[in-house]
Amino acid sequence: LVIHVPQATVDPLALVDAIQNARGDNRVPLVFALPGEESVAAARYQANRRGLAAFSFPEENARALRHLAARHQALARPSAPSVRPSGIPPSYPFPARAVMTDWDLRPILEAYAIPLARAHLARSPEQAGDLAQALGFPVALKLLSPDLLHKSDVGGVALGLQTPEEVVAAARAMRARAGKATIQGWEVQEMVRGGVEVIVGIVRDPKFGPLVMVGAGGVLVEVLQDVAFALAPLDEARARALVERTRVSVLLRGLRGQPPGDVDALVDVLVRLSWLAVDWEGLQELDINPLFVLPRGQGVVAVDARARHVE
Repeated sequence: LVIHVPQATVDPLALVDAIQNARGDNRVPLVFALPGEESVAAARYQANRRGLAAFSFPEENARALRHLAARHQALARPSAPSVRPSGIPPSYPFPARAVMTDWDLRPILEAYAIPLARAHLARSPEQAGDLAQALGFPVALKLLSPDLLHKSDVGGVALGLQTPEEVVAAARAMRARAGKATIQGWEVQEMVRGGVEVIVGIVRDPKFGPLVMVGAGGVLVEVLQDVAFALAPLDEARARALVERTRVSVLLRGLRGQPPGDVDALVDVLVRLSWLAVDWEGLQELDINPLFVLPRGQGVVAVDARARHVE
């Protein structure tokens, strides 16, 4: 680990040359901290081009070494090949729509045995009220539109509705706020209570391929930024290790008298999602948020989902 604070008497580019010459053919990992802005930017650029990992601050160097060590340990660890879980289809007729709502994704997630909250599709506010009565109160109501991926931004989610009248009024208000957006209908869903909210999902990286994601979920997912990624497909051990890389794992173990979450059920969902990521070519991203991890032995429940596909 080389740390240099720039000085007026030292040429940063000459320093890079000196470090490279001193290193020679030695392949011991080397990271280089060169704090500064314009005066050292060219030197950092040259260092990185020559295979010397150059950063602006020593903390970044330490993180790089940590990840390098973790990668070495992972490569050295024997692992069994990922086995396709039982209960998922050998093939599935995946749609190719650019944007898919929660309701569009339900049959796919059901096919991969991912537990979903009970729900019905309503085509009108009045039908939503009738379906809520049949489902049992309280209910959640969600506006379904391919034009509105973040429904909550336009008031497209209402929770804890207690009567048919409340449901009808909420649906009409959502329709008014949606403006010119295309409306598929309204999803009338059972209210899920308790547990820990997590986000799970899939993202396809142009270089690495399909990745599986898990982290702290709910409306604050962008604020908390507590997510971890792993290459698909996963086996149970790698899925469990993925959960442990997140801060929300502390909550899942039980905190301050709260019961521990059903991590086994979460791990099973991650493995199944990883095979969905492998199977569904063209899928760019899929988020399930929130996925409620209920107390141990009670499973998990997916409440909302969305996806993007290459047209």
